[in-house]
Amino acid sequence: MGLAHLDDERAREAIRMVLVDFRFPREVRAVAAAAYGVAGGDTSALRIPMLPENSLAHSLGFYMEEDLAAGILGLGATGCIETAERLVGEARDSKSNYLLPHYLAAMSIAGELSATDLMIESLRHKDRFVREAAVAALGGLLDDTGRMTRTRISERALDSKLLAECRDRASKALRGVARKNPSPAMRCLAAISLGRMGGREEIKALRFLLAEEHGQLRACAALGLGLAGAREAQEALVSLIADTSELDSCRAAGAISLGLIRDIDTASRKRLQALLGQGTSSVLRGFACQAVGLAGDAASVPKLASVAAEDRALSVRLHASIGLSLIGNRAALEAQRRLLASIRDSELRAAFVRTLGSHPSDASMELLVEVLAKTSCATEAASALHALGHVASHVDGPPMHAKLLCDRPHQLAGKPFSMIREIL
Repeated sequence: MGLAHLDDERAREAIRMVLVDFRFPREVRAVAAAAYGVAGGDTSALRIPMLPENSLAHSLGFYMEEDLAAGILGLGATGCIETAERLVGEARDSKSNYLLPHYLAAMSIAGELSATDLMIESLRHKDRFVREAAVAALGGLLDDTGRMTRTRISERALDSKLLAECRDRASKALRGVARKNPSPAMRCLAAISLGRMGGREEIKALRFLLAEEHGQLRACAALGLGLAGAREAQEALVSLIADTSELDSCRAAGAISLGLIRDIDTASRKRLQALLGQGTSSVLRGFACQAVGLAGDAASVPKLASVAAEDRALSVRLHASIGLSLIGNRAALEAQRRLLASIRDSELRAAFVRTLGSHPSDASMELLVEVLAKTSCATEAASALHALGHVASHVDGPPMHAKLLCDRPHQLAGKPFSMIREIL
């Protein structure tokens, strides 16, 4: 999956070779199928004539439902128009309650607007997992952050009228689920999906849900407001965070939401910084660390560095490291370099290395390459490779990261070739 994040033809070819080589266990090839889709591979290259062609995923050579699911998700991730259209047909014909949620997810990833009605219909499916998958798929399909445009929609002229109609139908259906569905889980998922859509009516519905009696629903409504970038909800979120009688999960969701909004006012920033102190629970401190990172609060770097090095809870220390990665400036990089140098346990250091992939930046890529060149621990190297794959997919620059991941560089600081091969 680290290779999948690279926009590099050698990475795609390496994944393809695993995918079509039947000497690999089918579980490995299933992961490769999903990775190949994420990498933007051409599904026409994956046709295997001697296998049945009754479905796209079957044509990749998968027969167990668990592996078919991975293949379906990979096909959706390619964003290929023909593939997406065929997935819709296959989903309608599917008799498997196990596979249908994966079809819905794949069509959401592919940006297939023609699947909107099927997703809305699936909200009333007899199987709970299908219903929940449909809620999540609608939110992903109509995500207002622009993710939907990176695949299928970008390949053709966007029909703005069709998009508006799909949004209206989906929003009405999701608001109905969020208000009155008997399942708390469905209502929570609907709140998240409304936040991903991010329109005025969706934000209005989410603010109404903040007053709900069910704690988890309040938390999801708060998180939805953050996903929607609802600056007008800052005061309500600050009140939620400040209420010490509120559940920690709700206060944590309010903190993360302020971070997701990013362009927050001074009062909101001060409220987040106040949560970093030892007087709050470890859950709240940890999420506050991520929140100030999401908000890009450079003034919090010294405090985050202190928490990452000294907090009594390891989970909070890791969250603080993630916060530093999210800020991603030079001061945050130096704080993380000092932190890694102070950790003697290689397994623990590997956990911190993995947090460097939380946010793409030249600084984090520089430090990850540095870690790869110095470490003699396979776990730490694997963490660095995984993080580097994520970071490199979003950072422009020379293809140094692609060479590291694709060419198995045994010359790296004298690393034995067998070690790098084992990691990859």
